[in-house]
Amino acid sequence: MTRFLCFAAVACLSSGCSSPYESTQQPDVYEVCQAEQAKLDKIRVGMTEAAVAEIMGPAYLRIFNGERYEHESRPHRREERKLRNGWTAVVLYYRARVLHHDSVCSTDETEAVLLINGKVDTVIHGDAVEAFLSKF
Repeated sequence: MTRFLCFAAVACLSSGCSSPYESTQQPDVYEVCQAEQAKLDKIRVGMTEAAVAEIMGPAYLRIFNGERYEHESRPHRREERKLRNGWTAVVLYYRARVLHHDSVCSTDETEAVLLINGKVDTVIHGDAVEAFLSKF
């Protein structure tokens, strides 16, 4: 029974992992960053969150970090905030660079898509989000 459960678990974990990239190999983190940056360049002021999601692609990636495969959600992080002026801000963080080779995507390695009241307002460096939102 244990042998069957182990086999079933391995089969379950290894199925369904497909790459959103043209290649049959899983992308490494640098390829992901390059692809993300190219997609972020297509985002325009006034787009909806659904339009951003369509440009950015699937909500889940399997990437190779140089040592092992990891799974990463996309956007890397999503935050929703109520601003002082009553507006709603949604911040979508996407991995855009590798600065720390620690397999963790930190805010300084991201670009943030800021949506104010449901529409893209700007795309900025992840570290600049707090300063930008403090204006509202």
